[in-house]
Amino acid sequence: MKCTKDIDKKYTKRYNKKEVKKMSNEKYYNGNKLLNMLDINKNKPEILISNTNRSAGKTTYYTNYMIKRFFKKKEMFGFIVRNKNEIYDYWQGAFSSVESLYYEDYEVMQKNQKDLLFSTLFIRKKGYDEWIKCGYIFQLKNVDALKKFSNLFSRVCSVLFDEFQTESNTYLQNEIKNFLSLKTSIGRGNGTQSRIVRFILCSNSCSLINPYFVELGISNRIKKNAKYIRGNGWVLERITNESAKSAQENSIFNKAFCNNSYLSFANENVYLDDKIFIEQMTGKNRYMCTIKTENALYCVRYFYEKNIYYVDDSVDIDYPIRLVSSKNLHDVDFILDKNTRLMILSLKGIFERGLFRFKDLIAKNAVIDMLS
Repeated sequence: MKCTKDIDKKYTKRYNKKEVKKMSNEKYYNGNKLLNMLDINKNKPEILISNTNRSAGKTTYYTNYMIKRFFKKKEMFGFIVRNKNEIYDYWQGAFSSVESLYYEDYEVMQKNQKDLLFSTLFIRKKGYDEWIKCGYIFQLKNVDALKKFSNLFSRVCSVLFDEFQTESNTYLQNEIKNFLSLKTSIGRGNGTQSRIVRFILCSNSCSLINPYFVELGISNRIKKNAKYIRGNGWVLERITNESAKSAQENSIFNKAFCNNSYLSFANENVYLDDKIFIEQMTGKNRYMCTIKTENALYCVRYFYEKNIYYVDDSVDIDYPIRLVSSKNLHDVDFILDKNTRLMILSLKGIFERGLFRFKDLIAKNAVIDMLS
């Protein structure tokens, strides 16, 4: 049986540069390097983040990876969804991505808890009567109620959060707090107060200032050519799967919308290109706010005719709305009040819509630091 074979040795070996290059040129996504990376402190990370373009095959790869781990090592697994309406039939949908490739002889079932706080997942070989419990689906919105069930999750070792970045930039209120609470609930048991559970976060690149990148300090560390980044307890990969990119570009349907910005956005985050949106602007404008960084002051101006928000160093120091690029820069002249909070929220939306232009890279980085 395919699923009962030992996990291939490639899951535990290290790779040289030639092998890594070969994996990046494969038709479908390969997560071996990410799974074997150590964090910045040379520890095994518990948070693994995969950012690739769409249709690369991340979901298929990691779903198969977790099922294989279950059959070989009896390690249960989990999936995260944000809201309870996403739980229905989720396991069947996830399994369908790997069924025809690896598990044609198997079928799955899920039993939803009555309040849809979580769902229990089962798998069995076709023709057999007994269902085998293999994992859970967790709802991120109502994690407080999950605490009393934490003893059930003591065998969960890997959790996949697919599409952790949203294209609409819409997240739960206190999403990071809920994510941390969920990890605590899952990580109890087996004689320990906190055990290792690996969270695999997958999505295509959507925003530099999503709450996970902000909380982990990733936003201002990402450079255009950086494919792998290590942090404290986390590792990140940013890969463009050329086969998936080519397939999307050559799609007859997509060719009909070749001028739509979404198609390029689906392949990579345009804000990661250092040269994009760096320009000089003139014309009628309105002063919006002042931004203080560690080394300089910048301002945001709105240019009416082009509907663009422009950042340069022509500062009006007396203008009352003043923002800072990091919390430790607050002082009597740069305070965090209701007006500055509203301005930051407004600028985040402007950033997501691609309406910023910058005098130079330093100004661009100042805005990214401030928004994150």
